[in-house]
Amino acid sequence: MRYEEIPDFSEAKFREIMKHSDRQEQVLAVIGAGLHGDLRWSASALRNALSSDDNAIATAAATALGHLFRRYKQEDLRLERNALVEKNTNTARLKSAVQNALDDYEVFHTSSDP
Repeated sequence: MRYEEIPDFSEAKFREIMKHSDRQEQVLAVIGAGLHGDLRWSASALRNALSSDDNAIATAAATALGHLFRRYKQEDLRLERNALVEKNTNTARLKSAVQNALDDYEVFHTSSDP
């Protein structure tokens, strides 16, 4: 495994990568959306990526949602939390990523939920 800097993508570039690039670039774009993306588009994009049939992309989306929960502590991200709760998985890596993201939500958002 080698270190790769996670780039900051615009929404248009993210969508282009998800349509036309290879799996590794797609995984980096998904993680980038969680680390750098504007909440306006990244939350929706990550929910969509979470529903991918490709476990690598879905796992990256769960991880990226955890990043989003930490970055946007004051925002209402219950839709994203619910998408994680409803995610059915039978792979250990994805299950672990989903649980880690839910833990991030609990730490950073439960005190602010109505």
